[in-house]
Amino acid sequence: MKYQFADAQIPIDDETATVARIVWGDACTTNLDDVLQDEKQRPGPEAVKTKAAIEWLRRYLVEDKLSDDVFTDGESSGHNKRILYKAKEELGIKPHRPGGNKGPWWWPAIQ
Repeated sequence: MKYQFADAQIPIDDETATVARIVWGDACTTNLDDVLQDEKQRPGPEAVKTKAAIEWLRRYLVEDKLSDDVFTDGESSGHNKRILYKAKEELGIKPHRPGGNKGPWWWPAIQ
């Protein structure tokens, strides 16, 4: 049921007090399943954080960067390591080691 609050005047002794009352309206056509489905379609905090990290990586990776620098600079910008990894996966970034199996990992520039 739909409802709203309205004022009600109540006589008390020689005065009138204003109190809240509920005014019932028409039957509501929305059910709990509809409300929950709408909530499921909204992005949660992790999706918002991942989207922000993706945008940051797009601006940051204008050239190849050392993996350690990506995480240090990313955390300084408010993106934790787990979210940066998730953003990397969504962007399809493939870190590489120029020296083969030795040396540091590098994140390639985003074209």
